[in-house]
Amino acid sequence: DFYPFPTTYLHVMTDGQNLFVYKGTVPMGNKGGWVEGTFTVQEHSDYNGTKQTVLARPRKDEVTHRQGEAATETASA
Repeated sequence: DFYPFPTTYLHVMTDGQNLFVYKGTVPMGNKGGWVEGTFTVQEHSDYNGTKQTVLARPRKDEVTHRQGEAATETASA
């Protein structure tokens, strides 16, 4: 049997001061939208001189996204 690979989403989010990155199978909404949810912090890292927090395991029952409420996407970790 053939099992297709799941779609993987890459989301780069900011709250104006911090950069959050999520890569996984749960869609977090559209570009320019607003995201609120509970995640597990996987690591704190530096990418091309920018500090970032890598997120994992979003709680599906607590992740909400709304289009057009804010200029940038935000996340609570």
